[in-house]
Amino acid sequence: ADNCLIAGRTMDYGPFGFMDEYSPLYSKWVGSGQHFGFLNQPNAAFVNYTVLVESIAPLFMESSTDEEEAQKKKEKKKQQLVDRAKILFAHKVEEVFVYKLGLAPLCLFPEEAKGKKQETTTV
Repeated sequence: ADNCLIAGRTMDYGPFGFMDEYSPLYSKWVGSGQHFGFLNQPNAAFVNYTVLVESIAPLFMESSTDEEEAQKKKEKKKQQLVDRAKILFAHKVEEVFVYKLGLAPLCLFPEEAKGKKQETTTV
């Protein structure tokens, strides 16, 4: 999980360059493989997130005297965090594409949007 800050931003020291022609699997460094390609960056961020969840899991406090039960609760909490993040990551990627195309935003979690005015774009 290198090159990703806890706030979600990435930091890297290179190599940097410009993409002369759009290619979804483009990556600047030689021999990197397509798994580090431009379009795979959201997947890389999700992997970084799952590593973060795994790293902080020992901090999850469970008020149970049964060690096995406490471990099951921690595993369940980890899975809930990862499952929710998977949905949110996918939604944010879709949101970027929708915005770049100039389309109206989608509302993935309508219960959270109650009372919020949705801005729409006319194409």
